[in-house]
Amino acid sequence: MLNSNSLKEIEINTYRNCQLKILSLLDSLKIDSDSKILDIGCGDGSFSFEVAKTCHAKEVCELDIDKIATPNLCLLHNRIFVL
Repeated sequence: MLNSNSLKEIEINTYRNCQLKILSLLDSLKIDSDSKILDIGCGDGSFSFEVAKTCHAKEVCELDIDKIATPNLCLLHNRIFVL
């Protein structure tokens, strides 16, 4: 029988596997250094940072309307990573 910790671990692993697949897809698109990426519904922004590192785009802009999900974002709830 699965307990709540086991279910949480499965959820985290599933989420991370999805992230890795998306990053792999983005890497295969060969996004050039002049590109700009908009992450709508970015949550806490941790995945946007991974996208910025993987894609080598000029900018990755985050946007989320949920103030609770974005505690690390600025007042306007967006942040731009300029590489």
